Amino acid sequence: MRTQPIIGTGGFWRTWRGFAAVLAGVALALLGSAAPAAAGETYGLGTNPLGTITYSAGAAIATVGTQKTGLEFRIQPYGGSSQLVPLVNSGELDFGMCNILEGTDAYTGADIFKGHANPDLRVVAVVFPLHSGLIVRNNSDFHTIQDLKGRAVPVGYTSQLILRPLFNGVLATAGMTLADVKGVPVPNIVRAADEFEAGSLDAFFFAIGAAREAQANASISGGVRLLPLADTPASLAALQKFAPGTYIATIQPGQHSPSVRGPTPVLTYDYLLIASSKAKDDVVYKLTKALHDSQKDLESTFGVFSEFKPAEMAKKFTIPYHPGAIKYYSEIGAWPPPQG
Repeated sequence: MRTQPIIGTGGFWRTWRGFAAVLAGVALALLGSAAPAAAGETYGLGTNPLGTITYSAGAAIATVGTQKTGLEFRIQPYGGSSQLVPLVNSGELDFGMCNILEGTDAYTGADIFKGHANPDLRVVAVVFPLHSGLIVRNNSDFHTIQDLKGRAVPVGYTSQLILRPLFNGVLATAGMTLADVKGVPVPNIVRAADEFEAGSLDAFFFAIGAAREAQANASISGGVRLLPLADTPASLAALQKFAPGTYIATIQPGQHSPSVRGPTPVLTYDYLLIASSKAKDDVVYKLTKALHDSQKDLESTFGVFSEFKPAEMAKKFTIPYHPGAIKYYSEIGAWPPPQG
């Protein structure tokens, strides 16, 4: 079992301040990354939709990258990472964000990317561990995953296919499958949150610490609550059967994450900044260095970066690292990395 505080100690309002700070990136994102910037070329960074952790984290990275490198980075939100990862592979996007499971599947052409390998994906950095789980109304009678048997939960995730094995793994920790719940099709996690607020769902699956989670808590009488996973060897084995590389970490309550009402074991996995192999070495080098040297700046923009550890940006994965990132890690003695 891993026990850790969730997303630092900056407080609920820091999460909202960070969210407000990155909203300025929306206008830039809508302009796209293809148009050249006044001082030179612009580099696109693909994220999930507004309100998600990856959107806010990507905006923070783009802000720091632009401020610290003299280059210009712009976020481009998509319906989900299953849409943006192939665009990074093709070079249409220079950078993107995805979790380690989806990145590995995409690179190897396995599972949700079966028959469609993306061999030009490269890792730039591990940005933080991502905590996710099923969230219910705080005043409901749901206190365990098993309590959701026969209840309405989101399924499908057509633009975020990696949510399928993750969600199946969460159900498996309780000895359940999709046959045990009433599935309501949604394209992505934001739509699931919308349906939950509208009363169409009894629970929704979301990353912990996201602005959309806080919005749901504020809009629902009594707020929301994160359901715990059973933290046992059997539960972990069931989870990893569907989602290899994940683990269970116990996170602590904090004002910045209102759904965490007490010490709660949850699904956890590494989240990555990835690049196309076609991205320029010097650009990747400069961005890698800027991230390594800017933990406090990143955290002040978005509190999730309190869990960003510059010393652990490089790990050994199936996906190779970009040469520009390797150059920087080699200079600081962080290459070769430990096993991820």
